Amino acid sequence: MNMELTVEGEQYVSDVLSPLKFRLAMFKRLPSIFFWGAKVNVLNGDRCEIYVPYKWATKNPFKSIYFAAQCGVGEISTGLLLDAMLRGRGSWSMLVVDFNAKFTKKATSSLTYVCNDGKRIQEAIMKAEATYEPQVIETTAIGSMSDGVEVGQMKITWSIKKRTKR
Repeated sequence: MNMELTVEGEQYVSDVLSPLKFRLAMFKRLPSIFFWGAKVNVLNGDRCEIYVPYKWATKNPFKSIYFAAQCGVGEISTGLLLDAMLRGRGSWSMLVVDFNAKFTKKATSSLTYVCNDGKRIQEAIMKAEATYEPQVIETTAIGSMSDGVEVGQMKITWSIKKRTKR
């Protein structure tokens, strides 16, 4: 059960992976992501990987990456993956309905948050397309420093629903 990205989804991925296009879109729609200097390293039908630098704009007074920057980057790693798969499949609503964060280590260097839930998202989309019933999907984003030390885990629950034509 492998769902391929649509042509629109592939174009969206291409745009997101373009540093200039991504930064401009974030400046317009999510200024905090722009301000933090986050960038997308990987986006495909299986995973999304977002990098956030350790710099003045992301640090807290305790010399670690501020929890809000980690939460924002964790959430967007799941949202971009979901959004890429919904492109070209008609009109959809998507909404975060629950968010849980667990911080396991002090984030003292740049981080990468990774969501590997492409298959789970694909299954929910296929079920929603077949039934037109809302689907709820829990996604996970795991943050690690460049040395591989895990610093956080975000559980983001999305509700998706295919809109019907009226």
